[in-house]
Amino acid sequence: EEQINACQGPWRLLALAAVARHLIAQGQDEKATELRAQLRAQVVRNGGPLYDAVAFELAAQDILDAHRHGDVALARAVTETVRTLAGSNDYLIAFAMTIEAQQYILEGDLTAAALVLSDLEALDVHGRDHYIMARSAYCNAMLSLVRGFHEDAFAIANGARPAIAALEAGFGFRAATIAGRAALLAGLPWTPPSDLMDKYPTLWTRPETEGVLARHLLAHDVAAARTVAEAALARSDRHQSAVIGNGIRAVIAAACDLEGKADKAQDLWLRVWKEALRLGDMFSLYDIFVIPAAPKRDVGPVRLDDKFIAALQEYAENTVPTYALSKKNGLADVSIALLRSAILAGSGITEWSANLGSQTAAAASGLAALRISPDEVRRCGFAMHGAASQAVAWLLPPQERQVFKERWWSAWDAALEQMHASMGARGQRLQA
Repeated sequence: EEQINACQGPWRLLALAAVARHLIAQGQDEKATELRAQLRAQVVRNGGPLYDAVAFELAAQDILDAHRHGDVALARAVTETVRTLAGSNDYLIAFAMTIEAQQYILEGDLTAAALVLSDLEALDVHGRDHYIMARSAYCNAMLSLVRGFHEDAFAIANGARPAIAALEAGFGFRAATIAGRAALLAGLPWTPPSDLMDKYPTLWTRPETEGVLARHLLAHDVAAARTVAEAALARSDRHQSAVIGNGIRAVIAAACDLEGKADKAQDLWLRVWKEALRLGDMFSLYDIFVIPAAPKRDVGPVRLDDKFIAALQEYAENTVPTYALSKKNGLADVSIALLRSAILAGSGITEWSANLGSQTAAAASGLAALRISPDEVRRCGFAMHGAASQAVAWLLPPQERQVFKERWWSAWDAALEQMHASMGARGQRLQA
């Protein structure tokens, strides 16, 4: 405290901002938030490059808070602020670029993330600042994972983890988590970071790493996996970490299934799936349902039952409000039948089209009664099935998703053509 009091002006604020970051590492998230609010009020009353540096640090911590809560949209808003606050400072520009690359990955824009990281590596500061190099390595590990280069992701994250942890414990846990996720997908052994776990028992990123540890434990000790997962979930809930908590619930769902509690597992899987879609964190969605030890059901770990199809129909209606085959139009049952056929087709089941004729006829009849044009059906249908096919595909291993969606779309095209023809025929009969 004496050292902080010896500082004046922006230097004092920078020192206090460092205290706020330390509070995060100690698991005191709310105290850190309160301190940032106090500092921000002082920054607003002043101006100049050093005060901008303080504002930058506070915004960078705000992004950590957004990540903790699983708020991708808020993280995007703060990311834009950070890029502006960087000004012409080379170090802050590089720091902001790592934040921007991470944000693109969370949003699923991998091309944009790769371009930012490529531009970052061309900067002089990247080669001389260890913190920027460590953050860049972390982002490259993220990008490698979701591009399907699982062994590369493991090597980058595992190799960079000690350096990252020495500079920022929270990212040390997250690097270890990436390595653990990549190891599961690549079939590699993985050792959790016991040094960090001993040193930082209350840091908000710790439960994420423990959740991955539980995934590994499922293969040979379900009881131990459940114990680790439940303790991690309690910690993530205390930190209000929505994305992390949802990932841990996926482990508990798998444990329920392995314990023979199939109905309970299905209910929990559906909860995790709906929450993952709501949160929209593409980095988490990449493998949240891909747990090697989990029993394989109809679509990944999920059974193709009435609850699942009803949840998918609800998601489709919420995502594309103009979709005609909806509950409000009295046509949800028709849509549900078509969705079931599309999932069967995507899964490679040849009998998917057994009832297609009656399904499309029922759809055409209902749409004609509502005076909805075939072109409108086609336009909304494409939007809805794009969202629905991707929502279901997330349940599958990454290497199976593209083929599943291609089969789905082939089936949907066939259904749409039949529906379109039937609606046209009805229109001709009405004109006659």
